[in-house]
Amino acid sequence: MENEGRTAFRTITVVVGDKVETSIITYDYENDEIKDQRFDFKHEPGYFENSTITHPMSGTGMSQPIKNYDYPGRYIGSAEIQDDPIHDQYDKWSRNSAEYTIIAHRLPVAKWSYNMGVKGDIYQVAFTDTGSFDYDHESQVNKGIVEYEYRYKSMADSDWKIEKSSTLIMNVDPFEKHDVYYRVVDQEGGTSEWLYAEIEIGDEPLNLTRR
Repeated sequence: MENEGRTAFRTITVVVGDKVETSIITYDYENDEIKDQRFDFKHEPGYFENSTITHPMSGTGMSQPIKNYDYPGRYIGSAEIQDDPIHDQYDKWSRNSAEYTIIAHRLPVAKWSYNMGVKGDIYQVAFTDTGSFDYDHESQVNKGIVEYEYRYKSMADSDWKIEKSSTLIMNVDPFEKHDVYYRVVDQEGGTSEWLYAEIEIGDEPLNLTRR
């Protein structure tokens, strides 16, 4: 009987630059010791848009799997083991490679603008998305963005208000500070960094501080 390769997962998604530990759980039908192991992978940078550089280790074969996925795209990996029976002539590599797929994607980029208006005695600040995008799906109509989220509150509020939209119109007390955060989510579930604005009107027409 020959030894056999299997994996505990088929596909996982990570962010470019993430470190992934890959190990083999071995099994040999005849309980022979494992003599050797080998790994290989094929990197497909074209799986995503704006991605042209192939990982330099792609297709080279190695004794240990790579840990750093520094280039966007799809990685199709394989692992094999060789047993060590009593007689060398019966050394066998696993009948089936243990195959796995790792998708390495980039996080989206949030972009916004805002302006103030006065409606009667009410001060309003309007926020709008100005072209948030995901490098991996930039040519799509939604530029790869599937969710928009604002979180905001005044200094007097104890809880954050949440708005799942690309726009936000917020009534503000001119004599209180207000915090506003904005982020977007891509179709791989990755989130952008938060954009932040601190709003304080007071006796001035408007003071917006962005960090």
